[in-house]
Amino acid sequence: MIDYNKLSQTAHEAALKNGWYEGEQVSINTKLALIKSETYEAFDAFRDGKYTDKLELDSLINSSKFLTGTFKSYVKDTFEDEIADTVIRICDFCGWYGIQLGEVKKIQTKPKGHFDSDLVYLDKIITSIYHLTDKEKIGISFVYLLGTLESIAEVYGFDLQQHIDLKLTYNATRGYKHGNKVL
Repeated sequence: MIDYNKLSQTAHEAALKNGWYEGEQVSINTKLALIKSETYEAFDAFRDGKYTDKLELDSLINSSKFLTGTFKSYVKDTFEDEIADTVIRICDFCGWYGIQLGEVKKIQTKPKGHFDSDLVYLDKIITSIYHLTDKEKIGISFVYLLGTLESIAEVYGFDLQQHIDLKLTYNATRGYKHGNKVL
């Protein structure tokens, strides 16, 4: 079971360390757009059939040190990686905005191969948050999003926590604003 409140602290601290909050006024709309963009990157990976190579993933996990090249070649920008990125973005938002998340329960999703339908649902929830001002209601929406993402991971047969941990480790190697990106 993923501790999303702890992950929110970790993700936000990592974003601070990588310079994502320096000298800029960060808006809720920007943060939500970045969450939404990750879901569309997952959709692109889904459309392209880009999934993590499980044998290479096992070697990466069983290695005594993090192998950036292996991650970049076999995990980065895959469907699983982008779903993990979506979770990290949600958790960074919660850490930044001071949202405590309630219990996350899996939300039934479509069968494997129908991520396009799941994406419409995810998009609808994220879009609904644009109009919310109450932190508790925003938190409830994020709980639904996270439950949906957990279910997607289960349907597609991957360990979401494992991919989140790998992505956080990789992101720590990328440096300031991941190469001076603007947002």
